[in-house]
Amino acid sequence: MVKTRRNFLLLIMLLIITVVSCFTLIQTGTLKKIEGNVSNIIKKENYNVKPKITMLINSSGENKVDGDVVLTIDATSDVKISKIEYSTDKENWLEADDLTYDKEADKYISRIIFTKNINKTVYVRAVDEYDNESYYQSTVVNIEK
Repeated sequence: MVKTRRNFLLLIMLLIITVVSCFTLIQTGTLKKIEGNVSNIIKKENYNVKPKITMLINSSGENKVDGDVVLTIDATSDVKISKIEYSTDKENWLEADDLTYDKEADKYISRIIFTKNINKTVYVRAVDEYDNESYYQSTVVNIEK
């Protein structure tokens, strides 16, 4: 009898802890975050096709110039491209400021403007909504003002 009563109290305590824990997860939004992360993992596992850089135009033609250089990037993907990134070392990537979708041409367009002195190879890649990265394209930016 004592053992049954103790087991009943343990069951009640476990039930209270479970209810409080669930309430806390819901109130803090943690449950939604977990659901979103699991959903993204499932989607990413089911979709791993890389986006493609279809065009990279360097306004300087890779020549040394004394003015600004604009890189124009076109990219395509079967899913939404979330960002265009660029780097000078292929390790530290910066996000390009502008990214637009041309519905008529079914492509994403981005422009990166360099205004300060630089003489480096710049690498560019596209990243889709599932964090799949395109192969990078490169061009030389050489500004001496």
